[in-house]
Amino acid sequence: MLAPEPLFSFGVVTDIQYANIDNRSNYRFRDVPQKLHACVEDWNNCSLAFAIQLGDLIQGNREHTQSEFEHIASILDRVESPLKHVIGNHCLELPLKLLCSRLQFQQTYYSFSKASYRFVVLHSMDVSIYSEPYDLQAYQQALLYLEKNPIVKKWSGGLGNVQTRWLTGELELAKHHKEKVIVFNHLPIHEDTTDVDHGILWNHKEIKSLFQQSGVVVAYFNGHYHKGGYTCENGIHYVTLEALVEAPEGKNAYGIVDIYSDCVVIKGYGSLTSRTLRF
Repeated sequence: MLAPEPLFSFGVVTDIQYANIDNRSNYRFRDVPQKLHACVEDWNNCSLAFAIQLGDLIQGNREHTQSEFEHIASILDRVESPLKHVIGNHCLELPLKLLCSRLQFQQTYYSFSKASYRFVVLHSMDVSIYSEPYDLQAYQQALLYLEKNPIVKKWSGGLGNVQTRWLTGELELAKHHKEKVIVFNHLPIHEDTTDVDHGILWNHKEIKSLFQQSGVVVAYFNGHYHKGGYTCENGIHYVTLEALVEAPEGKNAYGIVDIYSDCVVIKGYGSLTSRTLRF
């Protein structure tokens, strides 16, 4: 008996984190372009509804940062399916306006629908120390939060009030249209999918509660914690995907995700873990 065809499929990669510098621990910086070329070539040989990168395109390398970003962006330009982007903390080594212009998207958080699914893309660094100069109020809010919560990581951030209200509206729309929701973000939102050193979305408890109350969120995909992680709570699958920059020598780290009516199947390549997420 033939296996059923998925409703559609999409490509995913995270923490490309390129810099033209020597390796550091498990970070194989100079291997990144070759691995990303292979990822894009594989995606282009498949029939994908879209592809998405979950943040941290670059490491940040002082005066070389912009040219290194352009090198990675030019490789991603070759993706033949619609390409979606998530902003990571390392991405903000460059001005947000430059990132959005070059990557050709206008909003740092947005949604789109396909078949019976709504995909919600969030902006982890909405309120963060990276908010200056484009949003001084958010920057000041971040400083106040860090002062009151000294144990949190300053390279993390949170969703602001406007984005949170927007997210609430998106979940209500999905419920009205009987859509399942898959959320994309850079920072982890569940403690079991990260560690203390790497940190978590500042207002993760509030946002996770929104997901649980909505009854429509089935999965949350993020990067940031390079080793990857997984847990399932109250029917929601929380998946941290492994980083491309830390893929072992001779291996890659990206995925193709098949969407079915009752499950999501992550087909991992290289060091990215394959998983079946059943609803």
